[in-house]
Amino acid sequence: MRKILPTIFMFAAMSLATQAAAEPYHIKRDGLDLQYEVTTLADGKRRITGLDNKTGERFKFLVNGRRVTGSVGGTRVSFRAPKPRTIDASSTQLAAK
Repeated sequence: MRKILPTIFMFAAMSLATQAAAEPYHIKRDGLDLQYEVTTLADGKRRITGLDNKTGERFKFLVNGRRVTGSVGGTRVSFRAPKPRTIDASSTQLAAK
C-alpha cells in the first residue's frame, strides 16, 4: 500500500485540470493498473475515487489544498500532497529539426 499511495496521488494530481463533473481515467504504469474518477466539489475540494485493478482494492481521497484524507482498501490514510514541480524556462531547450 505504501507504493500505491504516492503513485495514485501523483497521477490523480496530474489529471486535475479544472473540471466540474467526474472524468474517468485509466493508468497502467510501474506495475500498477488504476482506474479512477476526479470530481471537483462546489467548495473547491476534489474527490478522487477509484480501483486498483490488480488487487481489487478501492481507494477514495478528498483533496483540500495540499491536505489529502481518505482510504485505500478500507484503511484510513492522511498525508500532505507534494508541492507542484515548476520548470525553469531558462534551462529548458526545445528540439529542432
